Amino acid sequence: MRIDFTKASGAGNDFIIIDNRGAALPADHAALARTLCDRHFGIGADGLLLLENSPAADFAMRYYNSDGSYGGMCGNGGRCLARYAHLKGVAGVHQKFTALDHAYTAEVKGEIVALSMKDPRRTALGSGFRFREPLWSHSISSTPARLTSWRLSGILRASTSPARACS
Repeated sequence: MRIDFTKASGAGNDFIIIDNRGAALPADHAALARTLCDRHFGIGADGLLLLENSPAADFAMRYYNSDGSYGGMCGNGGRCLARYAHLKGVAGVHQKFTALDHAYTAEVKGEIVALSMKDPRRTALGSGFRFREPLWSHSISSTPARLTSWRLSGILRASTSPARACS
């Protein structure tokens, strides 16, 4: 199977981005994340970001950690995916995307992407838990979200050995 991907970096985290709006990837996204994010035998990354269709927004984000666990949302990953979506013409400068059960907004200005985050005070963490004030701003935008200027295509081959072939 041939998979086109883009490598992105945001505030020290690196991600593999795949446009999955055509739903052409294997169904086991967790295994794909483990394979591709492996820094020794794969491409290497902190996580896998999938750009998918959303009926309620410009796009949907699915985020998997490098160990294959579903991460749901990652602020730096969201900024990278927002910039990618803008560069690919999927979304404009002002955009809305969904991740988990929440809609996020982003604004892309070159390499700087401002992302409005979910208010953590509205997150149920159990009884008796309280945030101390003041809380942080709910916008992340201080560092660039960089996409590498080149795009790679790789061929992922099913094998019992960890060898991968990239072209």
